[in-house]
Parts: sequence; structure tokens; C-alpha cells
Amino acid sequence: MGKGKRNRKKNAVPALPKEKKDNSVIANTKFVAEQFHGPIPPPSILNEYEKLLPGSADRILSMAEKETQHRHKMETKAIDAEIEGLKNEASDTKRGQCFGLFIGVTAIISGAYTSVHGYPWSGTFIGAGGVAGLVSAFIAGRKSDASHDRAEPPKQIDTT
Repeated sequence: MGKGKRNRKKNAVPALPKEKKDNSVIANTKFVAEQFHGPIPPPSILNEYEKLLPGSADRILSMAEKETQHRHKMETKAIDAEIEGLKNEASDTKRGQCFGLFIGVTAIISGAYTSVHGYPWSGTFIGAGGVAGLVSAFIAGRKSDASHDRAEPPKQIDTT
């Protein structure tokens, strides 16, 4: 191979001329964006607020503390309401089971009573019909509970 020079082009920004003959102005612009998350700004911004309006930093911090207390109270109320709802649901379920037991026992006793007193086919239909109705209601209730649980996404509380 020969000892030739390799020509490489470098992607360099051309130097700005020191003087321009047409009196044009060259300007460089720099964009800066700051972002913060939460009720309290960073110390540098908080300091700027304090310079513009003395006492504003304390007011901002006080506002953030009040907002945090309010949010905690609301989260506590939401959790308490959910617990109360679950208690009520459990109470309704127990009540429904007791009524179902009462209806089932009544259907069986009525069917047996009717059968003993000379109407065996009628007694069979009364007893079996009452129990079959309860069993079908129980199965349908379980299926609707399962589909309701799948359709409803889990609840999440936003803590930001």
C-alpha cells in the first residue's frame, strides 16, 4: 500500500467570524426547562419566591402541609368506607344464607308433610322444587360473583 493521505471529513461546527461587515448580529439561544413533582418546589425556586415576596416560602410549605393532612384524612375516610362496605356485604351474605336455610327447611318439611298425608307426588315436587330452586340460586349467585370480580379492576389509591 502506498503512503497516501486519507481524506476524512469531520462534522465540526464552523467557527464564527470575528467581525462581520454587514453589521448583522449573531445570537445563541439556550432553552432551559425545569420540572418538579409534588407540592413543594426545589429549594432554588423556593428561594426565588422568598426573594420576590418575603414570607411566601413559609406560606408554600404551610399549604403543602395542609394539603398532605387533607389527603391523609380523605384516604382514611375512603379506607373506612370500604371496610364498612365489606362488613355490610358480609352481613347481607349471612342474612341471605339464613333466609335460604329457612326456605329450604320449610320446603323439605312441607314436602314431607304433604307426602305423609297421602300426596306423595305433590310432596316430592314441593320438597324437591324448593331445594332445586335454592341450589340454582346459589350456583347462579356464585357465577355472577365470579364474573363481577373479574370485571372490576383492583382499586388503587393515588398517593401523589
